[in-house]
Amino acid sequence: MGHSRTTELRDGEAANLSLWTEALFAAELLLLYAAPVYYGMGIPEGDGSGVVLIPGLLAPDFYLKPMHSWLSRIGYEPYFAGIACNAQSQSANRRLLERRD
Repeated sequence: MGHSRTTELRDGEAANLSLWTEALFAAELLLLYAAPVYYGMGIPEGDGSGVVLIPGLLAPDFYLKPMHSWLSRIGYEPYFAGIACNAQSQSANRRLLERRD
């Protein structure tokens, strides 16, 4: 008996996600750090544009640290959104970010 959950996709289809897949995040992180693309090899150089990183639901900014580091390495200027725990609506987050300008 496997544990799974059903998630609805944008087009209305349902996807069965195994909880084991969630448990393998550490292995996925190691594979990410082993990939040449993570170090900027074989991809075009960025143009120095700013990129605001907004964490997903209930996630803090530091969750996006690997993405922040990667964007810096490939030539972009990443910024954390300054959201301690994203538990707000999209409109509330938009107002928060507009105040930071």
